[in-house]
Amino acid sequence: MNINDLPFLPVVYLNKLAEFMAEENIQVDYILRDCGISNAILHNPEAFLSVYQVRAIVSHYLGLTGQSFAGVRYGQRMDLMTHGLFGYVFITRLPFRELMTNIFHYLQVRLPLLVLELKQEPDYIALRLSYKQPLFEIEAFITQAFLSSLYTLTSLVTKHISLHFQEHTLSHGQGLHELLPVPIEINSAYNEIRLYAVEHQHHLATVKTTQPDPFYEHGLVVKMRAYILTKSDEAVSAEDVAQYLNMSVRTLRRRLADIGMSFNEIRLQVRMQAAQRYLKSSHLSIERIANIVGYSDQASFTRAFQKWSGTTPDALRRKHRQQNPNQHTSIIYPTESE
Repeated sequence: MNINDLPFLPVVYLNKLAEFMAEENIQVDYILRDCGISNAILHNPEAFLSVYQVRAIVSHYLGLTGQSFAGVRYGQRMDLMTHGLFGYVFITRLPFRELMTNIFHYLQVRLPLLVLELKQEPDYIALRLSYKQPLFEIEAFITQAFLSSLYTLTSLVTKHISLHFQEHTLSHGQGLHELLPVPIEINSAYNEIRLYAVEHQHHLATVKTTQPDPFYEHGLVVKMRAYILTKSDEAVSAEDVAQYLNMSVRTLRRRLADIGMSFNEIRLQVRMQAAQRYLKSSHLSIERIANIVGYSDQASFTRAFQKWSGTTPDALRRKHRQQNPNQHTSIIYPTESE
């Protein structure tokens, strides 16, 4: 079989690209038609795009976009839901290294033509990216998208991250720091993302080992986010989370500070990301969504959401529906009466 005919990407990634293109007033229907692809593929959750289809669509898009670092900007749209990792990450109780190993194996199956290598060093974990076959004109776009997507995911649990690009996948970094505020190496030997252990290791008395896990704090944030999500309609405090994790509030705040994060930042992220999913994929009223994510009234939720996202909940919903008029929700949500 010709490599161009092999399945390359699940269609959910095309849906995200379609949203991205619509914001630039690029007609997705035109691109699909010009590539000989039926528009119906966007609404088939089991469909895969072949290598040829991906190359055709991305090449067309790159010829029309006016965005700098288009691959990076697109990659930042690929969240936990897009990768199919939302539920797994939030319910896992695994140590951070094991969690990353499982995610690595999952992504390798989900994206079969990418070559992913997991490198575990004492002070960092690296996920390295290469390809089984050259992607030629779209390789830079795919590499930028995938690594920036991983940055978007991992920045939820740590700020100690660096990105590394080979010269042919990122020729310069001028202005890139505004999109990816982490150390970036250009002309690297590999395309990879590195997640570093915290600078100050701590050892819990309850952990019966002589070697503390330098990535313990990263797993701590995963557990925090999962707990806050299950209590999203409650006024969860740092004291509540500390009690759940069997530590003092002071210890909790210190551990979060070690990875450059804070309790309020994490709680806000969880609430706002959940709110985004409801706004885009349900017909619940904004007042109801505000209650579901822990706000006592719609006004305070709207202020918080606008400060976090730069737009109001109502504006986000209207824009999403205009861009995706045929989208059907596939998630069961609480009814208005619940």
